[in-house]
This record gives sequence, C-alpha cells and structure tokens, in this order.
Amino acid sequence: MKKFIFIFLFFSIIFLWQNTNFCKSKNLTFAVFGDCHLSDETSLSEKILAKIVEAINTSESNPEFVVCLGDIVAYPVSVDKIRYEKALDKYIAYTRMLKVPVYTIPGNHDLEGGREFEEIFQKKMGNFFFNIERKNFLLFFLDSENMSETQISWLREKIKKTHQKKIVFMHKPVLPTFTGKGYGLDIKVLVHLKAIFENNNVTTVISGHEHFFYTKKTGKLTQVISGGAGGKLAPAPEGGISNYHYCIITIKDNGSVRVKPVFIKCDERN
Repeated sequence: MKKFIFIFLFFSIIFLWQNTNFCKSKNLTFAVFGDCHLSDETSLSEKILAKIVEAINTSESNPEFVVCLGDIVAYPVSVDKIRYEKALDKYIAYTRMLKVPVYTIPGNHDLEGGREFEEIFQKKMGNFFFNIERKNFLLFFLDSENMSETQISWLREKIKKTHQKKIVFMHKPVLPTFTGKGYGLDIKVLVHLKAIFENNNVTTVISGHEHFFYTKKTGKLTQVISGGAGGKLAPAPEGGISNYHYCIITIKDNGSVRVKPVFIKCDERN
C-alpha cells in the first residue's frame, strides 16, 4: 500500500511540474496600431481609436500588451502647443481604458514642433527609446525621429544580450515601401540599422508611418507595417491592404511570426 501511495505521489508531482513549466506557452501575443493622427477636436480618427481600444479589450487573442507605433497627432495640431497637449491627453484617456499595458513610441508628427514639444511628449509618454523583457524575448522600442549616436550606441550594447529572440518597434520602417527624400530615414541609417538587426538575432521589426497594412519577410527579418489607426489611408503595395485596422501578432518561440490584421469599420456617421 505504501509503495502504491509513493508511486501515485511521484507521478502526481511529475504531472504538476510538467504542466507548470514545459506546457506553459512561450509564445508572445500582443497588439499594435499606428498613426492615430488625433486632433484636439472630435474627428474620425478619434472614433477609430475608440473602436480599436474596445476591440483589443474584447479580443479572444488575449494580447499581453499593446504598442502604439507613433504619430499620435497630425499637422497642424503637431505645431500648436495647446492643441498638441489636448490631443495627447485624449490619446492617454483612451489608452488608459486598455486592460493590458500600452507602450508608446514617437512618430515624426509627434516631434515636429521642436524641442518644447519633445519635452511635452517625454513628460506625458516617457522615454523616447527603451527596452523590456517578456518571456524569452527582448523588445526594443526605438525613436526613429532622432536616431542619434547616443541611441545607436545604446542599441548596440543592449542588443548583445543572449536572448533567444528579439523584436524591434520603430515608427519608420527599416525596409520602407515608399521612397523619396525626407519621407523615411536616411539610407545610411537604414543600412546600419538593418545590419545591427540581422547580426543580433532580431526576428521582427514592426513599424507604422506608411498608412496601410503590409508585411513581408526579407531574409530572416520579418517586417510588419501597421499604419491604419486613423490617419488618411494611402494606397498599399501589392500584398498589402489599405484599410483602418490594428494587428494581433503572435511570435512563437521558434521565431515564426503570425500577423492578423483586424479591420475597423468606421465613418463620420457612426
């Protein structure tokens, strides 16, 4: 009898240990949206953001966190201090309704007003660039609008950590589909960043800026563009979709990426 009890307890302990360790998912699921282009006044962009927040909160995907990919505000709000602060406060009010943490990075419109506006953004949103750890992933949130040597040096040092997988969030894509002077990052910066990512086990780069949904794998690097959270939509490249949306992204422990755009139906009448 004692032998039977011992065997029963032994296998019970093994079962519980397996279920709390081996069977615990190491996949990472989160939501992203970009380019809200909010105003200080009620607008279509605000209605879209409200619907995105509601959809994320009720999503069966259960994202662990949310990332805003920048361009919270748009011109001319971005260069009028009073209107700028009101638009940022509106964004904060909506994202506070989210049931999970939200991380925000700046876009070009968020900082185009100059130093005073940068200080307002930093006071309300936090650091322009930072990194966090989630499960077996190291996540980098970059400021693509001020890609200074200070930020590059910080990135080179932090990205050396021997985490299995690394993910980067930045407003402007490292592999832009739109080209043209002044539209994206300087080509030398893009080449340099791409090399850093590829040499340090970055699997995925997630950006906004281009106002559509698009994803493409180039070599070992998967790029996701999600710029449909309220700004005026742009024609999407082949394989992309020009629609208001946010994305649910799951990155598995083996590095595979699943991107699901969730489209938002909204017009001035609803």
